[in-house]
Amino acid sequence: MAYKTILLNINIDSDAQPLISAAVDLAKQHDAKLIGHCSVCADLYLPATHGEALILAAKVRDRILDDLDRSSRQIQAAFDQLSTGHVKAEWRRTFGDPSQAVVELSRTADLIVMPAPEAASGSKAHRSALPGDVVLRSGRPLVLLAEGAKHFAAKKIVIAWKDTREARRAISDAIPILTLADEIIIVTVTSAVRRSDRESMEDVRAFLGGHGINAELKFVESSDEYIGLMDFIDGSFPDLVVSGAYGHTRLREWVFGGITRTLLASSINRFMSY
Repeated sequence: MAYKTILLNINIDSDAQPLISAAVDLAKQHDAKLIGHCSVCADLYLPATHGEALILAAKVRDRILDDLDRSSRQIQAAFDQLSTGHVKAEWRRTFGDPSQAVVELSRTADLIVMPAPEAASGSKAHRSALPGDVVLRSGRPLVLLAEGAKHFAAKKIVIAWKDTREARRAISDAIPILTLADEIIIVTVTSAVRRSDRESMEDVRAFLGGHGINAELKFVESSDEYIGLMDFIDGSFPDLVVSGAYGHTRLREWVFGGITRTLLASSINRFMSY
């Protein structure tokens, strides 16, 4: 398995240059083609009014669309400048809902790379693709880049293990990145370590070993899975955290909300699959 094509989504309000530099770095590591993408939401409706008010509203709408067009072209120029001569690259610009655009373009790539806009709060859903929507709907693994990072570092990786479909999918999807790591820790958090926990962890380690990947096992006993996992990550200082996208458990906040924001601001990249 290898990543042959990587899709980089850049939101219209993103600080584009660090994102592009990190994505180019990731594409170079895997000798992959990089598709840069920005979606311009052109669905700006005029209010139900008449006369001069309607004319004024139309002018405001046109000004907003002009600003969006200018911003997207500036992002494309930055993408062309930073990718040319480093990786095989292609640019896509779409019009409409950003999340839906990324979901549809996921058909072009093995892996999606994007920032986490305001921790996917949804306050700017018309200007930003939301990671939660993308990972749950695209059928592709997702990398969320740490804030301000200009390079993609994944030398030390923590795998957050739960014996679930999502976690199994994430580990399988992450193999190309895991292969290049220097240190991998598989961690599970439980109130009491059971025989089944040890067996599942050993099976995961053996699975990775079959791909030539060595990993250390770590059991964390905690009555609160969420707190125990975050405490371990805080003390481990990984470059990348690999996890399933648990959309229907207590870990949803860890996956999509405030904890994601905390991790990304601390220069920790995220890798998720669903």
